[in-house]
Formats: sequence, structure tokens, C-alpha cells
Amino acid sequence: MSATYSAIHHNEHDRLYSSHSDNDVLSETEMWAVIERDIGALPLYLKNILSINGYNHLLSLEELDETSIQEVEKFARENMKNYVPNTEAYFYIFKKNPADFRIVSGHRKLLLKLRERIRQNGVHYYTQLKVPVIKMMADFYNDEELNSQSEPPQIKPPLDQSIEPTLAPPPSITLTPIDPPEETTIKRRRKQNTIPDIYNEEDKIRLLVYNWYHKYTEEELDMPSIGAAVCDSEEKTYGVVACPLCAIHVKIGAERNKNGSNRWIISNYVKHFQKHHPASFKQDRGFKIEIC
Repeated sequence: MSATYSAIHHNEHDRLYSSHSDNDVLSETEMWAVIERDIGALPLYLKNILSINGYNHLLSLEELDETSIQEVEKFARENMKNYVPNTEAYFYIFKKNPADFRIVSGHRKLLLKLRERIRQNGVHYYTQLKVPVIKMMADFYNDEELNSQSEPPQIKPPLDQSIEPTLAPPPSITLTPIDPPEETTIKRRRKQNTIPDIYNEEDKIRLLVYNWYHKYTEEELDMPSIGAAVCDSEEKTYGVVACPLCAIHVKIGAERNKNGSNRWIISNYVKHFQKHHPASFKQDRGFKIEIC
């Protein structure tokens, strides 16, 4: 992201506001994905707190200003703890003292630069990034990388944090397939050679992780705090889970049924949680690897 951005011209401003319908095709997950492709990774707590306060739309983000940021901070200090857990995913370094919450100086500047960037590029610019983002994720895992005996490729985490290695699911797991999509839809996708609709798969991953959390841990999380993405290629599909507690990106496996549905295996994430957040496990329960 460049240090400065030039002011937009009136015709650019008019074009921006005439593109309201374009943003409607971006889900919240897609919106953050294309923004991060443009400017780089954003801290998880910023995305969470902005979404909670309704800044989960490009048109609201481009109106963000210092007054808006102060309102967001006030909500976090006075009200947010009543609705979300006191974790770093929401309160950053202030998780133990939410009443002291503020958006730190560097991240404050980042938000204002984000606003300028959206104003400069216009909404339509980001909607056009939607498909390239998916293609980029699909191309990241090619067959040669997936079949090689070397260490699997790593996914770059936000804020230069380390990544858990990819581990194969234990052989004792019995995989239970999810409800498959209609056969006509699968055939149509193959015939047209289009990119599959992966965003429903992201919701399945979130639900799987969410249910596991509530069954085996003491953490109280909500669905929006669980970041998930799908890397889809012609033959292989992998997922990425952003840990709600530390924001590290963990690769998870999937197996595709003949009918086109995916079976998600979160063994990698369970191992990550066991290693980095052991204190959060319920004392009276063990844990197990889940699939969907």
C-alpha cells in the first residue's frame, strides 16, 4: 500500500456512488478477502470490531473517519464485552482490560488509509477482484505440490505469524459426507468449467469449528469470529481456518466425494489448539478430531 493516495476527482466519486449494486455480490468474507488482496493482511480484531459495528460493507467503510473510529472504540469499551468473549480476536492487547480498549495508533492510520484506498479505487474495483482471488487460491496448490514428498506449501499468515504444518487425518476416522448438492448443479458446473461456489463450504467449515469449540473448550465464540477460506482446484480442495484466539492460519484437509460434496477434516486445527491453547480445554472432557 503506497504511503499517500491522491484525492479522487468528482467523476470518480460519481462512479463510486453509482455502483451500489456491485457490492451486493460480495459477502462479508469476500469483501475482506479482496481488501486484503489489495492492501495486505488486516489484524483480525479490526475486522471483527468493524463488522460488529456495521462496517462490513464497502460503502460504509469508505465513509469511515476519526469520529466513526471513536464511536467504534466507545462501543468496544462500554458494550462489546456483553456480546463477545474477552479474547484477542476482539479486544487485541486489551483483552484483560476491555474498559481500556482503543485502536492503537498504527492500526488507526491503517483504517484511514483503507478508507482512502476504497475511495480512490471505487467499489467496482473490489467486486472485480472477487474471481481473481478465488483463482489465485486455487492455483496456489497445484498437483505437483500436493503430490510431492517434500514439506507441504505454507500459507502466509497475517502479521508474520508462524503456521501449523499440514498433517494427514488419522486413519481411524470414519468420514461422514455432508448433504450433497443437486446432481444437476454439479453437472452444470463441470460442463461450463466454472469456479464452484465455495462460500457455502466456508460456512460449513465455520459451523464445524464452532460446534467443536462449544463441545470441547471453555471459549465462548460466535460464528463471525471464525475465519475460513476454501482453496479449490479441479481435483483437490483444502481449507484454511484463522484461529479466533491467535489469528494464525491453519490448513485443513478435505476429501471430495464422487457426487461433488466435500468432507472436511479439522485434525490440523485441533492439533494447533491442543499445542497453543491447552488451557482452554474443558477439564472434564477430552477432545477428538471432527469431520463434516
